[in-house]
Amino acid sequence: MKNIILVLSCFSFLLFNCTSNSAKSNALVGSWKVSTYDPQLQGIPSNVLESARVKTLTTSYTFNDDNTFILKSIDIPNGNKGNYIYSPDAKILELNYELEGKQTKVIYTVEELHVASSKWVQNMNQMGKIFLTLTKQ
Repeated sequence: MKNIILVLSCFSFLLFNCTSNSAKSNALVGSWKVSTYDPQLQGIPSNVLESARVKTLTTSYTFNDDNTFILKSIDIPNGNKGNYIYSPDAKILELNYELEGKQTKVIYTVEELHVASSKWVQNMNQMGKIFLTLTKQ
């Protein structure tokens, strides 16, 4: 009887750990839309910031299990496909895609990742940071 309880306890422990790791690595999978854009930038004209805000608030991402994603916005209505690397423990999201014939890499710190919302930060070095909130669609 003790052996059965021990085996069931071990099985439950393994099942719980596998499920929580899977949920953690797949938490980003799905469609996300930028809902807030808060640039904390220095030296950028207000008209440029406003244009960036309008464009950014039309941006959506669809992340797939195979580490591909599709980026859509007012400038890219048909979508642009790329690859992503998400490191949940380091809270780093790296997006790699081609834009206007150039390879582009964008790195975000994922400060929060919940079922329905996420908060990302893009470090713009000496200029400051851009804070985004995304809502899962």
